[in-house]
Amino acid sequence: MEGLLIAVFLVGVVLFLIWLRRLVRKMPRESERESYRRWRMCTRKRAYRTKKAARQVVRRHALEGDTVQAYHCPICGRWHVGHASPQHRR
Repeated sequence: MEGLLIAVFLVGVVLFLIWLRRLVRKMPRESERESYRRWRMCTRKRAYRTKKAARQVVRRHALEGDTVQAYHCPICGRWHVGHASPQHRR
């Protein structure tokens, strides 16, 4: 009886893994250009959990004369600090 339960469990696991594999295959793959854009926009930058923490970094840069701004990242959901574009500079 115990062997039968183990066999049924293993069959269930195998069926789940087959279903999961098919699901993953249907997902669109990220292009190299898109993954590079994500890397440039988010992964290589320091992320701050709060807007307050990012603004403290902005103030520190302002004391050194550097024009940067804090912005919310749509990829990771955290805050980054980057150089302000010319239209945002004061």
